[in-house]
Amino acid sequence: MPLLDRGRHSIHYESIGDPAKPPVLLIMGLAVSSRAWDRLPALLARDFRVLVFGQSWHGQVARAGFAYRMRDLADDAAAVIEAAGLSSAHVFASRWVE
Repeated sequence: MPLLDRGRHSIHYESIGDPAKPPVLLIMGLAVSSRAWDRLPALLARDFRVLVFGQSWHGQVARAGFAYRMRDLADDAAAVIEAAGLSSAHVFASRWVE
């Protein structure tokens, strides 16, 4: 998984599928690991380029401090899209992002 440096923290993200296909970013939310997607990224990769990232409090991510707001999640998501070389992506969020 590539590591994206965000200054005060870093993000691990993964790109699955054909880069020529439409991109979709999966966001699990503020309280659940991206591992909870289980097989969904692989299934979606049949038709999409799937981006999955670990939020800043889960095991594969280093972050200084504990305060993390919805705005931070949105900024991290945008940074992952940019790091993947994209200007935009479809977003599929779990119900935990409400």
